[in-house]
This record gives sequence, C-alpha cells and structure tokens, in this order.
Amino acid sequence: MTPPSIPLTRKPFEEQIVSQCAGCGCGCGYVLYKAQGKPVDLYGHPADPKGMGSLCSKGITLLQEVVQNPLRLLGFYLWQGQELLNISQEQAKELIREHLRGKVAIILDRHLSSLEEYLLARQLGDVFVDAPVLGYNPSEVFFNQWQNYMLIIGWEAEPVFSEVMSMRYLVDAVERSAHLVCVSSRYATLCAKAKRQVLLNPIKQLSFMNSLLEPEHTDPLVVELKKAMHLVKTLLLVGTDLLASPFRNQVLNILYRLKRRFGVDYSFVGDLMPLPAKELRDLVDSIDDYDSFVFFGNPLVQLPQEIRERIKEKFSVHFTLFPNLTSQYSTLVVGSANFSERDFIAYRNSFGRVYFCPQAI
Repeated sequence: MTPPSIPLTRKPFEEQIVSQCAGCGCGCGYVLYKAQGKPVDLYGHPADPKGMGSLCSKGITLLQEVVQNPLRLLGFYLWQGQELLNISQEQAKELIREHLRGKVAIILDRHLSSLEEYLLARQLGDVFVDAPVLGYNPSEVFFNQWQNYMLIIGWEAEPVFSEVMSMRYLVDAVERSAHLVCVSSRYATLCAKAKRQVLLNPIKQLSFMNSLLEPEHTDPLVVELKKAMHLVKTLLLVGTDLLASPFRNQVLNILYRLKRRFGVDYSFVGDLMPLPAKELRDLVDSIDDYDSFVFFGNPLVQLPQEIRERIKEKFSVHFTLFPNLTSQYSTLVVGSANFSERDFIAYRNSFGRVYFCPQAI
C-alpha cells in the first residue's frame, strides 16, 4: 500500500510510513506520522481491505505507546544473585557464545519472533511455542469473507479477544441477515451479537456438537441447525482454546465429521502455530533434557513453579519488551525490538497468512 494522497492527520509531521500491524492475525494496514523520528499520530490505512481504515486499541498500543513507555526494557542485563547488572552488547554476545551450548530449547512468542527468528531457531535447537500447533490449514476462509455466510456457528470462539478487527465482519454478516449461533461457556461479545446462544460447559458442548451428527434428534435447535447446514453456506468458527484443552482430539474429530457430512467451512480463531514446532506441555515433560534455553515474550508464566526453578539452574537468554516473570528466571535479559521497529514477517496466526511488516519506527 502507498501513503494516502491527502494526509489523515492535522498534526505537524515530517514523514509518513505505511506498514502492517503484527499485533494479531488480522494484519491491518496503518499509516504512521512522525516528527523528529518519533510517532506523532497513527491511523488505520483507508485502502486496507482488512482493517478498512481502523485500528484496534491493542494495535494502537503496540505501535504507538510501547515505543515511549518508561518501563520499556532497553539494553542487556545479567543476573548476579539478586542483582540485575547492565552489561555491554559485546559482553552479552560473549556469554551467549560461551554458555548457549548443548541441547537448546527455544520458546517463541507471537509478537516478538518473526519468521526469521523461527527459521534461525530451527537451526539452533528445538522450537516450542505457547500455543496449539496445527499440522494442517488453520483456516479455509480468511476473516474478511466471513460476512458471506448465511449460517455461522461460533464454538468457544471470541474473535474480539484475539483477532480483534475480524469481529466487524461477523457484525456485517449479522446485518446481512446471517444466522449467528454462539456455543460457549461464557456470555461475551460473540454471544451478545448472536441470534441464538447455547451456554454450556465444555463437556456439554461436545455433546451438543455431536448431536448435530446424530441421525435422529428431537431438540428443536439441533433439528433447525441440521436443516440449515444442508441448505445454506455454513461457517464454523472454533476457538483455539479448545485445541489447548484435553478435548482437542474430540473437537477435531467433530470438525472433520461436520465438514464431511454438511460441507461446512471452518476458521480457527485465536493464537495458533501453523508451522512445525512443539507445544509448551512437551517442554514440561522433557525439561531435564535441555542444557540451555532461549525465551521470547513471557512463556514461563504458563509453566509450573517447579519447572521455572529447574530452568533457573541452567543458562537462559530472554528477549522481551518489558521485564516480566520470565525475566526473573533467566540468566541474560535482552531488550527486544518490537515488530514496528524492524522489518518483521508475521507468520503465527490462525488464518495461516504471512504478512511482511516494514519497519516504521
């Protein structure tokens, strides 16, 4: 995309830069206005077919506020006992050369690790992610096509929590007379927009979704949905939290059978790893097999205290924007560049898309 011919801001600026936000899988285009090298204003790009000129509050914060946040971590830091010492880049490199050896585990984050980091990590050691790993197409339908379906079933899916701007296309679908059904354990945004709400715990959700595949069923809603799936174009939105649950295999089995029986299309919604990697639960079971670790983001918040203490006994490098729990258990802490501060290739999302996000700051 090229910069708008007429500036969108009324603030004084010296430079306007066009890029894409990697804050979630939507990859919305934006225009950043800068003066003296610093952001002064930010707009969604009006020609972007995904964001359609808008940016969500998460994207605005990641793009504009992270840069100037006083808590932002810059530089290189080494733990010595209870003291965190500021060291030089050369000292950090020497520590890494000396101690990052043997069998290495690399845990990647959604916002800090680009496709380049992923490819480098695969050469260095075993790659882990703090999200479900899917070995096939994570979505048959890109989110800006959701509005073309007449029946949409959301199964424990909350786009507004993860892929924020995609929610507007569900609203468009409802305004076009689509029948939106929300099967969920909580009444949230999707349920508020849906014409029918089925509020059940996860075990009862499995029973309800299985009932759509049974030849005979007397529940009026089940009968209605089965007829509709035979007659109209149907989309099933599946929350990735279900893939991180003990019910993962049952969920995938139901999805497979619904697709074969009714020809439904599907989209997973939420944080998802579409490329080969291992999940954090695999690291828990094999923590003693590794000699050193590399962390991006804050993955240790999802691991038990016992595992964190065992990691602390070994050498680890932590790349982060802000000091967090993972920083407390890492040997060397490195202030990382945000996706907007370098050329960034976003690859980890439930839509299976790859975005090139040129450096903007």
